[in-house]
Amino acid sequence: METDGEEGEVRQGAQEEEMTPERRQKIIDYQKAFLSAEGANVLADLSLKCYGQHNTYARGEPDESAFRAGQREVLIYIRRLVEAKPEEVEPMKARTEEDEENA
Repeated sequence: METDGEEGEVRQGAQEEEMTPERRQKIIDYQKAFLSAEGANVLADLSLKCYGQHNTYARGEPDESAFRAGQREVLIYIRRLVEAKPEEVEPMKARTEEDEENA
């Protein structure tokens, strides 16, 4: 079982991660960053550079295979946040906009 390095949050094997206010905000931030035209360009470039469309296996080089798999895992993590369902994010987004108006 792997964690994402933040408070031991489980990434693989869990059907659904708990939608905390912090997680909702993280999703909103990733979506703002990567759903813009520039962000889409960056994500497309990362997809090419981080084995998003290629096999990570390097024949006879287990360390290189592991390194490539690690690069790909970062890309998958970003995609997972960017592709999160809007209804999962909407309640926090509404509160965030209200907070900004009241500030």
